[in-house]
Amino acid sequence: MNKIEKDINVTRYDIPVRIHYVQSTNLIPLIFHVKDYEIPSGSTARVYVKRPDGTAEYDNAVLNGNTVTVAVKKTMFSVAGDSRLQIRIAKGEDVLVSFEIFVDVRKNHADGGMKSENITDIFDETLKDLDKAAKEAGIKAGEAEASARAAKASETNAANSATTAANSATSAAGSAATATTKANEAEASARAAKTSETNAASSATNAQASAETATAKATAAANSASAAKISETNAANSATAAANSATSAAGSAAIATTKANEAEAFAREAKTSETKVKNSETAAKTSEINAAGSATEAANSATSADGSAATATMKASEAVESAENAQESETNAAASAELAENHALTSKSYAVGTGNVVRPSDETDNSRFYSELAQRLTEEARKLLDQAQKIVSAATAGSLIPAGTITFAELPEEPKVGYMYNISDDFMTDTRFAEGPGVFYRAGANVYWSKEGQWDVMVGVQVTGVKGEAESEYRFGNVNITKANMGLANAEDTADADKRVANAATLKDSGDGKDITAAYSKAGLDASNWLAAWNGYELRAISPGNIAPAFTQAAARENLTTKEKIGIALGKISKWFADLKTVAFTGSYTDLSNQPQSLKNPSALTFTGAVTGSYDGSVAKSVAIPSAGNGTVTIKQAGASKGSFTMNQSGNTTIELTDSNTTYGAATTSAAGLMSAADKAKLNGIAAGAQVNPTSLPANGGTSSYTNYVNANNIPANANLNSYTTPGFYYCPANATVATFTNCPTKNAFFMIVGRHAGTYQEVIEYTTTSPKRYMRNYYNNAWGSWYRVYTTADAPPDTNTTYGNMKGATTSAAGASGLAPAPAAGAANRYLRSDGTWQVPPDNNTTYSDATTTAHGLMTAADKTKLNGIATGANKTTITNTLLATTAGTALDAVQGKALDGKITALNGNLSNIETLTFSAVIWTNPTYHITKWNRVVTISYRCIVSGGAPHMAFHIATLPEKARPAKEIFCAAYCADGPGNRHGASVQIKANGQIHFVSGISFVEGGFLATYIV
Repeated sequence: MNKIEKDINVTRYDIPVRIHYVQSTNLIPLIFHVKDYEIPSGSTARVYVKRPDGTAEYDNAVLNGNTVTVAVKKTMFSVAGDSRLQIRIAKGEDVLVSFEIFVDVRKNHADGGMKSENITDIFDETLKDLDKAAKEAGIKAGEAEASARAAKASETNAANSATTAANSATSAAGSAATATTKANEAEASARAAKTSETNAASSATNAQASAETATAKATAAANSASAAKISETNAANSATAAANSATSAAGSAAIATTKANEAEAFAREAKTSETKVKNSETAAKTSEINAAGSATEAANSATSADGSAATATMKASEAVESAENAQESETNAAASAELAENHALTSKSYAVGTGNVVRPSDETDNSRFYSELAQRLTEEARKLLDQAQKIVSAATAGSLIPAGTITFAELPEEPKVGYMYNISDDFMTDTRFAEGPGVFYRAGANVYWSKEGQWDVMVGVQVTGVKGEAESEYRFGNVNITKANMGLANAEDTADADKRVANAATLKDSGDGKDITAAYSKAGLDASNWLAAWNGYELRAISPGNIAPAFTQAAARENLTTKEKIGIALGKISKWFADLKTVAFTGSYTDLSNQPQSLKNPSALTFTGAVTGSYDGSVAKSVAIPSAGNGTVTIKQAGASKGSFTMNQSGNTTIELTDSNTTYGAATTSAAGLMSAADKAKLNGIAAGAQVNPTSLPANGGTSSYTNYVNANNIPANANLNSYTTPGFYYCPANATVATFTNCPTKNAFFMIVGRHAGTYQEVIEYTTTSPKRYMRNYYNNAWGSWYRVYTTADAPPDTNTTYGNMKGATTSAAGASGLAPAPAAGAANRYLRSDGTWQVPPDNNTTYSDATTTAHGLMTAADKTKLNGIATGANKTTITNTLLATTAGTALDAVQGKALDGKITALNGNLSNIETLTFSAVIWTNPTYHITKWNRVVTISYRCIVSGGAPHMAFHIATLPEKARPAKEIFCAAYCADGPGNRHGASVQIKANGQIHFVSGISFVEGGFLATYIV
């Protein structure tokens, strides 16, 4: 209860460990039991988490025996998605890191919103945390500086030890004087190194001064880096001093040199710490450009210090050579070496600590500890900043953030969405505002920058000012409107019943400030509209027929516009009438001026044929077009008419021709003709469907299946080999099975090839490696022949027949026969046995020949004969390949590779025979498409189903696996769901040890599926 426990292995990787957690939860600890490794006592544990957004975090864990307990922080799983967790166990320099543990961090919807009034408090708390982290980093940086000063004191003590060693060397006789000189040179080199160290410190100070302009966390990192650099330089100088002390004598010099090397190792560790801090500094904000420049100067100075240290080391080596004869100073040198060792230990104490051996608290009071602490504080500050940014983003999503009171001119040029400002002065909107330019607002209006990229004023429809008709400026605030303001100073202040105009409509100024006209209707008058005229004190009805407006003709023709004055409209109309010509009133073509004299066609006409020419329409033109003839065309074949048609007919005519000429020449490659007897004979010798260069195996009994040529088929027990007539490869791997066969030539396991010729042939090869027997037989005309054993040179039976006759000579029409050579007759010396079986005189007595070459005839050499004997009659040159990956056409496969191919085919068939196809019963969704296979211990499931009513956050029991496919422990795997075509989302599947499969989705869905592979 109240915890999550998992068993993990660290020496082998099998089924991944997966944990389910909710975003930003920290009340449930994680407990891991290491099952396959005994964790040494005294070890420490630390947990590392990498979040889906690429950020990472680590924290200490509690180690008790083989159990690691992780107290989860809220920030550890703050990002929803698939996080990766690893456990690091360390003891001294020995480290063990676990395999990745997958943490499925689900979305936290409970903390998704907050009240806007809490934003300021959150900002304040976040800033307080940042300030606290910065102050703490500054304190630790100061402690690092104090540690550096302690290291500097150690360096001074080491330098004093070097001086003591030099004085001791002075007292030596003979070559001891040389040692003193070399020690002085080493001391001078040390001073040069000290000068370089001073320069480095000065540059580091400049770097610190420039870095003060950066954020608190970057300043802390920079100060820690400077402290680590100083500590490293001082430690290096301490090492140089120790080396100079060691050169005073031969006996104790080795000890001092060893201690100096240790000091140098400590310096390198300090350098490593400085490098780590630099990495932390790089991960922080990159605004410290000036600090980086100063840091470069410090690095250059440090390089000079390293060079001086190298010179000092070289001088120390010379001092060692000169001090070989300074035996008298051995005692003093030993004391100096011991003192150097003490100072080296002190330097180590302040650089990296000695486990509280040199100083009681040096394990936590050293440069490396403070630099790592500064790095951690910098990381925590960065995390707090990231958290603050996330809080701000979550809190301000869809909310307005008050940003203070400013003037209109101070509105930012690049505002942030949701930031709201109170404007302290009156202003007129411009093109940046949603309502457009020219809208006036009083001081105190609030504006905010919307997600549409515009300023928006937070007021509704407003009256921005009040102005009477007789006023020239708008008034604001509490405005009193009088008759004078409205231009009604002369209006009678009488009751409505006493008004001369009882039913006046809306009054409209005529534009000259005097007469006002209005539409008017009064009882007692007819229903038509009347006009009224205002003479300053009363409105009188006027008949429309009595209106006589004055107007002036417009200077130019213009179109009428809406609501323009009648006088202006009449002036425009008058101008249009004045400009009209006589033809506009008469409609007569003769009243047109500038009448065209000709109408040229802009596209000229050109005609060809019996008559040629062109025409542009300007003048009359006559073209004589000749009439077409209507002659008859007659088609004849061999003097006989086959049909005819006229030249000017309207329809189509088809005339069939018959060719009675049956005399043809033989066909050639360029002309059709009769097939020659030779071509017919050649065609008869080619099988139907033959290919020029076959690229595939021969047809399997006339079918297109080549399975039997690729897979060797296992022959079952009690088989009759007479029934195996289908070409292909067959085998039986067991002698006991072969014993049940009929018509089989052997009792041993064998491989059999079945092929085709005019009938069918079988060839059997035993499996034994020593003298395997080989048999063959043929099937033809519905009958099997006997089995014949095929011998090789290794097992051929001896030839016991020793009776031979004479050879039979060949004739021009018959071949000879082998046999004994006939005995030559007396007097037939210097004869040779000719192929006709007779001894003849050689036609050329010169029987001396040279060996044949590629350019001259001659005797065949024994080597050529051996080579020729190894070539079969009629053999063709064939390229043999010894790789199964060759793709060159026309090459033959080496027997070794053939054997390898057979082995691969056999192994593949054996593996494929172990694959099982399983089924399960659907529970909730009854129409799934799925496939389950089990190969040895590996089970693979692919599943897809269209569903209805797929609700979110529900575990659907979709199926139950058969016993042999159930996992030993429950497993989880990723799945998918879809809420529409192409809209796929993540889901999860749980496969329990009892075989139940449960499907869970975070959304409503209509389709679900998954692919899982696991070991049972």
